[in-house]
Amino acid sequence: MDRRLDFSGNQRITNSWNATVTQSGSSVTAKNLSYNGSIPPDGSTTFGFRAGRSGAGPLPSPTRS
Repeated sequence: MDRRLDFSGNQRITNSWNATVTQSGSSVTAKNLSYNGSIPPDGSTTFGFRAGRSGAGPLPSPTRS
């Protein structure tokens, strides 16, 4: 399953885990890995990332879409 996040400024993903994360401009997409692509009923999975920014601007505050 894909998850999309949108940043509000000049933020960049610097590291991620439990997902393949790609970024184009302010739009970030996270896709499951082979081992967490199928979740059983009542199961769960998580992913995480680190983000940073360059120069002045807002702190990273992604919105999910």
